[in-house]
Amino acid sequence: DDDDSVDDDDSVSELDDDDSVPTPDDDDSVPTDSSTGANDGVVNFLNQMYCLDWSVTTVVSPYGLVDLLNFVGAPLAGFPLLVEPLTVDPAADDISLVGTAGAFNQGCAQDMTIPTVAFPGDGFSINTYVDRTFHVSTPEFFLDVTTPPLTIFNLELYGTFSEDGTTIVDSYLAGDLRIHEDIDFVCTFPTWNCQPCNFGLDLCETLYVENGVWNKLPDGMHILPVVAVGDDDDSAADDDDSADDDDSTPPPDDDDSTPPPDDDDSTPLLVPDDDDSAGP
Repeated sequence: DDDDSVDDDDSVSELDDDDSVPTPDDDDSVPTDSSTGANDGVVNFLNQMYCLDWSVTTVVSPYGLVDLLNFVGAPLAGFPLLVEPLTVDPAADDISLVGTAGAFNQGCAQDMTIPTVAFPGDGFSINTYVDRTFHVSTPEFFLDVTTPPLTIFNLELYGTFSEDGTTIVDSYLAGDLRIHEDIDFVCTFPTWNCQPCNFGLDLCETLYVENGVWNKLPDGMHILPVVAVGDDDDSAADDDDSADDDDSTPPPDDDDSTPPPDDDDSTPLLVPDDDDSAGP
């Protein structure tokens, strides 16, 4: 019925305003704004940073990792993991995220010395998105910037965004945890099964963590240059990151013979910092 004044109150009838055709409710008073998260297909989680709550996770492998880290004074909760979804294409069933590690023992504060990593990380990485559930991977993820860095190779992330966009639930992460040479004695533990990894250059133990919950943080992630796999430049900061707050006027490159935007052309910015909302 074109005259909505006849039956705007859908509480009177469960049918459409035109009762001659029993169709679903067409009263737009049902919220569809992304802030409500009440409807399937609403994307209300982009450019939001999430922090993994280690306290509710279950570390399946390596067995005894939590006790070992507590013994050496480096509790697992001291290694915050952060992710932020940037784009999603439900029609193509894919999603893009960035991830990084937080500052050790600083809650969920981002560590500005650790480079941002893209998910998916390359053309061989996993990338699926169906009904708010994602599964992505990246070849290399840095937990710190020591020498050599504490690294997870072939890291997979899986989880489901809650309807209100405040959490990621039913999450797991899996990968190959690099074992530092100075603690390779852990590979003698009967419950550990260290194997060569990273093309035989390192020794790794399988990492598998389930029952993960990620909580949304008030601020977005500061997207740092992504260090490509195999790149010798492990520096975490690019000259262009702190200065380019106004994207309308990109700063010139230090080397005028090389066009902007990235001062270090050997380390490409795989994720452009065009969205100021993604950074603090």
